[in-house]
Amino acid sequence: DDDISEIIQKFGMKRVTPKSIIRASDLRDDLKRVRSDGYAFDDEESTMGLRCVAAAVYNEHAEPLCAISTSGPTARISNERLMSLGPIVAECAAQITHALGGKVPTPRGLAR
Repeated sequence: DDDISEIIQKFGMKRVTPKSIIRASDLRDDLKRVRSDGYAFDDEESTMGLRCVAAAVYNEHAEPLCAISTSGPTARISNERLMSLGPIVAECAAQITHALGGKVPTPRGLAR
């Protein structure tokens, strides 16, 4: 959380689209959900008409190594479809993590 505050202070939070997160409190709330759920959404926050779902792949120390994602136009990824893709992408990332010998962190940050 300290790193997040430092990055926000240094670079700010610029609006890229009408859906961009521009308040630190909203970003913190979103990150809390991402940590709990294991996946993140970009719902037209960086490009109007584009949605994305991503999840981290972790190393043996439960640290992020890389990420996988899927994206598509809003015409093909409805709100319902977007919500159903999150767990699928998170499960794929977890399988890759395990195949590489990594550990998925628990929501509290403890490796399992």
